[in-house]
Order: sequence, then structure tokens, then C-alpha cells
Amino acid sequence: MGEEPIRRVMIHEAVHIGYPKHDADFRRLVREHGGKQSEEGLDNPGVKVEMKQGSRYAAIKTFEDFEVGQTFEGTYRRTMTEAELVTVVHLAGLRTPLFTDEEWCKKNAPGGTRRFPGFLGIGVANSMCEEHAGSGHLGVRRLERVVFHGSFKPGDTLQARGSVVGTDPGTDPGKGTVTFNIRLYNHAEQLLLEFEPVFTMPKR
Repeated sequence: MGEEPIRRVMIHEAVHIGYPKHDADFRRLVREHGGKQSEEGLDNPGVKVEMKQGSRYAAIKTFEDFEVGQTFEGTYRRTMTEAELVTVVHLAGLRTPLFTDEEWCKKNAPGGTRRFPGFLGIGVANSMCEEHAGSGHLGVRRLERVVFHGSFKPGDTLQARGSVVGTDPGTDPGKGTVTFNIRLYNHAEQLLLEFEPVFTMPKR
């Protein structure tokens, strides 16, 4: 992505700093990534922006950056914790013994312990691949397929891999879609989950 598109993104975010509906945390994060407050608007020539070394905006990708067959590794691994299991189950309001009842799981569950809800794996794997899949996407259009091959529990270390399996320029001159295949593995290299999200990506 060239300097001019990045500059435009930064101007956009700089203007957002002054938008009253964004909270203090949002404004702080934008400032940390180079935004400076504008009191006018997006077209104000007086808006000043700067790119900081390592800024996430330097990693923003557009539709043209993707080709079918490209592969990538998740940018980090993650060891799942007991606290995360309790938090997710609580937030989702789950009551299934597989997620909540350790004694029941000792007798009935795979591995004899509580497991994480499978849907959490989609979010974990997606975040691990975000830098490669493009943090500047315009949203997920749909999930083409989701297949659960296994489950994971507190103490498991997860990692993700992905590839580009489809691109569609569509008819909109400003955006197209890119389809990824994202796979989640545990530390034993067992495939736990694979899914194919279709992202809307901006064009240059």
C-alpha cells in the first residue's frame, strides 16, 4: 500500500478523534497510531498526520494484494486459560455441562475435562491471521463453510494457518471480495477447525 492511501486512512482516523461519539479509549488509540485531532473535517487541508514506525496502518492491504494460492502463518500462538473459558461461558450464557461442569466432564467429555465452545475458535484463529488477511478489510460478507474437527481446552496452545482460495473483483470500483481458508491447530498439530470467511476488501 502506497504512502498516499495510508495518508488518507490516517486523515480519516485523525478526523475521528474529534468525533464526539467516539470514547476516550478510541481517541487515545488513534493518537498512538499517529492521528492528530482535526476540528474541521476530512477535506480540511490543515489536517496533519504521520505514520509511526510499526504502525498497524503500514500493514493495511487492498484487494489487489491477494492472489489465489497465497499462504500464511498466524502471527502468534496462544495458550488458552481457565479464566478465558469461564469468561466466554458467562458472556454467552451457556449452561451445557461440557462447558460448565468439571465433574460431569470427568465421566463423559473427551479428555475428561471441560472444553471451550467451538465458535470461540473462529474468533481466535481469525485474530491470529488478521495481519495477513488485511486489517483494513471492510467487513465479513459471509462464511462459506465451517468444519469442526476437534475441540480445545484450557492449557492448549493454539496456532493458525491460512490461504487465499478465491478473489472476486465484482462490479464495484471501490471494493472486491477475498475468500480465505483459515485453519486452527493445537500444539500437537491436530486440526481443530477450518472455515472460509469472505472479506470485503478496498481497492486501490
